[in-house]
Amino acid sequence: MPETLKIILGTLITFGLHAVFWTFAALMMSALPYNATTSTLSNTVFWSMLTIGLSQLIYMVPLILWFRKTRSYGWMKGFIVGTVITALINGGCWLLFSSSL
Repeated sequence: MPETLKIILGTLITFGLHAVFWTFAALMMSALPYNATTSTLSNTVFWSMLTIGLSQLIYMVPLILWFRKTRSYGWMKGFIVGTVITALINGGCWLLFSSSL
């Protein structure tokens, strides 16, 4: 498989992993006890979306290190590209929402 295809697929898989994690985080946060006047489902979804930039390090760094160990550099580059894109988008969202709070 060409390295360019591995990079593209690694990036797409990264976004898929983020979608799975975001769904899992939203479900876990919605299961927590909360005060109905201060927390709603929209707040839960909002915070789970904003925390994905930092929390992606929990599952992306070991994955990247594993691909580095197995010398699958195309896949590793794809996961790094997806992680960086997610961090940049998440940083922009933090700036946008923090200025409106």
